[in-house]
Amino acid sequence: MACLSKCWDNSQNCQCPLCKEEFPRRPELRVNTFISGMVLQLRESLQAKSHSCSKEPPAELEYVPCDVCTDPKGNAVKSCLDCGMSFCDMHLEHHKIAAKLKKHKLINAVKNLEDYMCQKHDRAVELYCRDDQNCVCLFCTEGDHKTHNTVPIEEESGQRKAQIKETQAHIQKMIQDRMKKIEELKHAAELKKKNADKEKTGSIQVFTALISTIERIQAELLEMMEKRQKATEIQAEGLIKELEKEITELKERETELEQLLHTEDHLHLLHICPSTTLSNLPNTRNWTKIEINTDWSTEGRRKALLQLQQLVSEEIEKMSEIMSKEEKTQGRPCFAAMCSLFTTPAERHIQITLTQKKVTASPILHPNVVPDLETQRAEITALLQTLLLEGDTWYLVDSCWFKQWKKYVGFDSWDKCSVGMKNVYPGPVDNSGLLQDTDSHSIKNHLIDELDYILLPTEGWCKLISWYGLAEGQKPIARKVTVFGMFVKHCKVEVYLTELRLCEYSDMDNIIERSFSKADTVASIEKEMRNLFGIPDEKMTRLWSKYMSNTFKPLNQAVRVTVSEAGLYQGQVLIIEQKNEDGTWPRITGTNTSPRSNLKNIN
Repeated sequence: MACLSKCWDNSQNCQCPLCKEEFPRRPELRVNTFISGMVLQLRESLQAKSHSCSKEPPAELEYVPCDVCTDPKGNAVKSCLDCGMSFCDMHLEHHKIAAKLKKHKLINAVKNLEDYMCQKHDRAVELYCRDDQNCVCLFCTEGDHKTHNTVPIEEESGQRKAQIKETQAHIQKMIQDRMKKIEELKHAAELKKKNADKEKTGSIQVFTALISTIERIQAELLEMMEKRQKATEIQAEGLIKELEKEITELKERETELEQLLHTEDHLHLLHICPSTTLSNLPNTRNWTKIEINTDWSTEGRRKALLQLQQLVSEEIEKMSEIMSKEEKTQGRPCFAAMCSLFTTPAERHIQITLTQKKVTASPILHPNVVPDLETQRAEITALLQTLLLEGDTWYLVDSCWFKQWKKYVGFDSWDKCSVGMKNVYPGPVDNSGLLQDTDSHSIKNHLIDELDYILLPTEGWCKLISWYGLAEGQKPIARKVTVFGMFVKHCKVEVYLTELRLCEYSDMDNIIERSFSKADTVASIEKEMRNLFGIPDEKMTRLWSKYMSNTFKPLNQAVRVTVSEAGLYQGQVLIIEQKNEDGTWPRITGTNTSPRSNLKNIN
């Protein structure tokens, strides 16, 4: 009573704080002895059963103070959306007894009761607007939300719970799939260990056999060389002995001749030394053609050994490359398993958001999905094997950028030039190293295939551009496949185009340089010249080739012929001539004089 009297003293209107009924005159307050006794009895029973009105509520429940209780305030159990107040068990009895209060909407006690009230109409929110995605009251549906799709809050909450259950079931399935994947990975790891042990045993056997074979070949080779050396030594010893024997016989013959040379009996000299026997020498061999071959004839053997060494080195390099690639991919399955949380393509575009109030599953937009590195490597590798066909378009890619990309995707294992760094993103395709300057789109001279640039077919170029983009300010360097060779024809990418000097017959000082492929036709050159010099389509024209000797050759009869077939060379001057209005041509056909002199003759 004191509380209510104090409230009415400070208010102009006398209103019941519970049912909101207003009184024209201030009524006199009296104590209802019946209700007072009943309330006192109820309070005593409640205090005996529980401590619902104690100062400290249970720790596991959120404490919401009763708006009616004075100090100490009890713990509210319900909040009334019509009254805008929270009540403990004792003060809630009025809502259970009074007929008007029974119609009020009660919810579990909450602190932020104003969130459950319409800020505009000060009414309880009972509906949910699906158009504006917010809660509204009944009065709102008569105003701003009159034509909107509104449903009861309970219905919308039920749908949200159904979505949460569906998402929860999906997450549980994903957990089960991943637990199953863990078992598969464990089994795969065990199987990998067994296969590795087998591979180790097999590799040891292969290497042992290889080493044994090399050692056997080495032993046989050394044994053969030793036998040949001994045979040579025996041959040399035999020849030396034979030579020593002949030397002994020759010395004996020399001694006999020396004695005859000093005799004084001329008759005796002529008798015992006739002229026919004087020149007789001991039986000896002709040693001029006898020699020991010092050449071991090792050229073929050395060549075979070098080939064997090169073959072994190449095979070891291939094996090292394979091992390096396998080493790079060792961590990839686990990483792929970690990143591939969603197994289906649709799941890969779902983002799970967990907060204290809601669980949402929303799509993730990917404007340009880039495949994994292994897929990139496989696709570009296959496209690099594309055959050259006449008329196809290929693109130049700077070798420095391409090698960095190859390192990034795990393409290379041996890099003799040490170009590129592993696991470093290459960035957009950058061909600046091929260009003469940043402003010009002309490529440098004397570029070498594979050393300075790599050639990619159109499909490969488009894939790289879609994955990495092109450096700002650069244009694609596209080149046509043309046929080269006079007798033996072969297809080749025309890296360097033919630069032609174009001018108009009426102003041959104004020369514009343009580059054309050998596969371009004379008709395409004429079209380009018409655009350059602003010649209308209905105007008849003809083309001339101008040579250093100041002679001219018509090209009209070769409109469908290519640049190569027309014999146009680097720096060739082409002149386009427009027909006069009277049907004549400015240049006199059949003469080799300069066009300027012809103009004078015509005038």
